[in-house]
Formats: sequence, C-alpha cells, structure tokens
Amino acid sequence: MYNYPYGGIQWVVPAAPKFYSYWTNYYGLPVAGWNAGNNGGLDILIDQSIYNGYNDLTNQSVQVGRNLSLSKQEENCLQVAFPSTTSVKFCEKKEMLSFVVTPGDDFKNSTKGLLGTWNDNPDDDFTLHDGTVLSSSSTLREIHFRFGSKYVDECQSNSSNNCEQICVNLPASFFCDCGDGFQLTADGRSCDDINECEPTNDCMQKCVNTIGSYNCSCDDFFKPDPTDWRMCQGK
Repeated sequence: MYNYPYGGIQWVVPAAPKFYSYWTNYYGLPVAGWNAGNNGGLDILIDQSIYNGYNDLTNQSVQVGRNLSLSKQEENCLQVAFPSTTSVKFCEKKEMLSFVVTPGDDFKNSTKGLLGTWNDNPDDDFTLHDGTVLSSSSTLREIHFRFGSKYVDECQSNSSNNCEQICVNLPASFFCDCGDGFQLTADGRSCDDINECEPTNDCMQKCVNTIGSYNCSCDDFFKPDPTDWRMCQGK
C-alpha cells in the first residue's frame, strides 16, 4: 500500500464474505467507502451514508459532496476522481473487490511504497530493506524470492509470531510488545501484569492492583472524593 501526503488514501479489505475499501479525508473531502456484498454489486458510502445514485451513473462524471467526481466506466466498476487528478477505480467481480490507483502528478517524487518512490525511474523500484537494489530486468522468480518474500508480514499470522498482545512488523522481521499496564517477559512474546501499587502509587489511602490497571479505595470512615478518584474525604 502506498502512503500519500496530506491525508492520503487507505484501503481496508477484511475477510470474506464482505469486502470494504475506504479512502481517508483528502484536502477536506468527505470520507467514502465501498462495500461489495454477498449478492454482488457495490454499495457506496459517503460520510457513512449510502449513496443511492450508483445505478444512474454513466461514463460521464458527476460531482458528489465537495468536489468529488464519480463515474461508471464499465459494469460493476466505480471510478472516483479527486481534484488533484488522482483517481481510483473499484471493480466488484465474482464477489471480489479490486482497485487500481492512478496518482496525480502532484504526488510524483513524494509517494513512497513497497516499490520505492514514484519517480518514473524503474531502476530503483525493487529496493530491499538493507538498501540493495534488485534489477528491474529481474525474472518473476527473482522478484518473488529476492524481493517479495522479504516483505512478508509475520504479524498477520499468530502461528509465526506468537505474540501474546501486540505484534510490530519490521522488514523481514518483527517484535512483540505489550499494552498499558503490562510488561514484556524474558521470552520476548508473553506479557506480565505490572503491579501499579508497588513500590509507590498515587492513591491517598489504599491501592488495589487489577489486571492491566489499578483502583484506589478508602479506609473506614472515609469515602472517595467525587472530584478525584484517587483521593479520600471524611464521611
């Protein structure tokens, strides 16, 4: 996936039977999404509301929202154009959602992704994580094993990373992390609860440790301060 400046474009495609695609705010444009459902077809969402004009779309662009242009160049396909001339084409075929992105010229030399920087120079596209560059004339086999396989996301499979809580992907590697209130154990994968009550805490009287957090309580003849849950006041 490419990362674009100024908000950019992002796609999220969960597992079957539903397929979704979204782009984020772009120069203040509304958030939009497309849903290819079980029965085929495309549901278009703009600012989380269904757009009901898809069946009326033709190959002539129509403006929707704030400077957002939609058109239907072919059946079961949606063409979306941004003011910058960047466009995205979504197609739903056989319950699968595909998309093709055509960035505008304003993204040239500033758009970076797995295939390097978009600069019209194919000789630096296959740059490995160690800085070496694979020739653009490489065979498909070389591209697959020497380039593509180096970017496997180990965090997508629990069987390969076994992180108890958080997996952070790295080029050709990964590491595990823990959420607030937990710390990573010596095995590098498991998480242990941190006792927030020891050795010190910010409770006025009693501190009660909980999994991943803590609570404060008060001694007899005292009650919690309604303005600060850590403090106590006389009953």
